[in-house]
Amino acid sequence: EMIQAGLLHGIEVANWGTYWPEAFQWCLDHNLTLLSNSDFHNPHAISEKSSRSEQQRNVTLVFARDRTVTSIQEALKDRRSAIWVNNMIIGRRVHLEPLFYDAVEVSQPHFVDANRNKFVKIKNKTDFPIELELGEQYRGAYFDDVVLRPRTTQILRLAPGANDLTAKVRNWLIGPEEPLQVQLKWE
Repeated sequence: EMIQAGLLHGIEVANWGTYWPEAFQWCLDHNLTLLSNSDFHNPHAISEKSSRSEQQRNVTLVFARDRTVTSIQEALKDRRSAIWVNNMIIGRRVHLEPLFYDAVEVSQPHFVDANRNKFVKIKNKTDFPIELELGEQYRGAYFDDVVLRPRTTQILRLAPGANDLTAKVRNWLIGPEEPLQVQLKWE
């Protein structure tokens, strides 16, 4: 009733390390702003809940045009938000896809071995963790999955003739059980 009356514009999808897939689906179904909260009432570093204080604090990512109150309000009203909780990024494809492609950099092959395997560098330029589940054509070879910790670079060996890499980003969700799918190219 509140949604139909135009009184509800966003809901909490995550709080204190807990993520609610049903709430995420409601946001998608009813075009609501995704919000994340922590319930901290004290500064994070001196919280009495020390067992949880080491846990990454929930964050609502707001895709604003600039760092003004007006721009942030506009972004929230336009539903331009995502959630960062428990090493997951949760949001709409329209926001997560460009965020991912800005976060990851793949180099041209910097080495080709005697068997014509290509070696490329893949770099995570952000503070977000990125867990790639590689496409079937790559499974069982040199690697099956790639975990890019924040601000790290890895070297991947790819089969001769490979000019791209398809993957699911396991910890970046565009639906309650739906990881973002990406294609990385270098030629």
